[in-house]
Amino acid sequence: MFARTLQRQGFWKARNAENESGRRIFLKHDLYLGGIYVEVMNRVAVLRITELGIVRVFKRAKALVDFLAELEAMKGRIAVESPSLRSLVQLSSD
Repeated sequence: MFARTLQRQGFWKARNAENESGRRIFLKHDLYLGGIYVEVMNRVAVLRITELGIVRVFKRAKALVDFLAELEAMKGRIAVESPSLRSLVQLSSD
């Protein structure tokens, strides 16, 4: 359920990311958000954006898609508020 949804959203399945417990890792890189990692377990997906310190747990694929759409809409504002990206934004506006 989550795997197909993530692939439709542009995520890639990490090589050798599936272990004995059935966990699979999907990833996507975004210029503003950095690396977006989703660990899919039995009926749960854990989304991590390490650059921004975001960790969210989803039990439904629709909720995950809605959150990703919300991130996409807020992307510019998130990049400016992130301390590590603030300098990059200031440099590009000069």
